[in-house]
Amino acid sequence: MSFGLADLKGRGDLFHLAAPDTPSNAAKQEIQMQSIFHSSPAYELSAQVQHTPFGSQLSFISFVPTANRPEAQVKFQACLSKPELQALRDCLDQALKNLL
Repeated sequence: MSFGLADLKGRGDLFHLAAPDTPSNAAKQEIQMQSIFHSSPAYELSAQVQHTPFGSQLSFISFVPTANRPEAQVKFQACLSKPELQALRDCLDQALKNLL
């Protein structure tokens, strides 16, 4: 028996149309790194990098545990290529060398 969506009208049945979960259409496993670089009882700031098929997603995330509704908030987010990430690393390395 074959029928189209028009044949389901008015039936009230719950149906779900989706492709099977296969490696070709499933979400790719993302490699994620996270580092908390400032932490106090009142505030936390962290950086997170996720490698995706489109580049590396860089996020700076803040968290205020003493807030009325504590939740992590993304303060900055960008999708960077490998050369852009390397340029950022070089900039931070140079800043650290100048401090010492």
